Amino acid sequence: MLPSTSILSILAVVTVPDQYTTVSSALSNTPSGTAILVKPGVYHEHLRVCDRRVILSTCSVSLNSSGLKPDSELKTVITDHAIGDLVVVDGEQAKLHMAGVCLSHRSHVSGNCVSVRRGSFQADSCVLTSAKGDGVYIVGDSKVALRRNTISDCGAHGVYAWKGSVDMRDNVIRGSQYHGVFLFSGCDAVLVSNTVAANQRAGVFVGGTCQLRRNTFTDNL
Repeated sequence: MLPSTSILSILAVVTVPDQYTTVSSALSNTPSGTAILVKPGVYHEHLRVCDRRVILSTCSVSLNSSGLKPDSELKTVITDHAIGDLVVVDGEQAKLHMAGVCLSHRSHVSGNCVSVRRGSFQADSCVLTSAKGDGVYIVGDSKVALRRNTISDCGAHGVYAWKGSVDMRDNVIRGSQYHGVFLFSGCDAVLVSNTVAANQRAGVFVGGTCQLRRNTFTDNL
């Protein structure tokens, strides 16, 4: 189902694989403002959003302002064994809202789960795991919101932000080989009620402007 709140309005709704066999083909053949609902399954793809507005959401569970139902699990998985970022957001007008989807680099191949170079990205109730690079990599003048996600077992950082604004609330970030969250000097960040645990370096490294409220840090080195 569609998330109840989004960074963009919906002009059309399509379903994968019913109307389009792949998420990539749905991105390529639908207008800006489309909501792409993805049925449970494993999709071997790399996705790129440039200068368009897209909602990418699971069909398998009910999503609302509180996130996934407590007994639900993510059955819509986007993965690939090839080198590269699984999802790239790169465009001044690019906006991607992703909800209830699992991104997994299962073989720890080179790349990030999500790379935000320009534009806006929002993730709600997603799982980002097993990237050899970062769970979420943010550069350029980007705007990113992360809500109720699990970001785990990344080969570099859970979240790496070079520039732009980052708003993180109610996420679990664990098992990174470097910092759980790395905020460089050009970044403006807000972190509220996140759990940052068992990362191999600092839970949060702050080089820019950051507001920290009610976060839990445990077992980070």
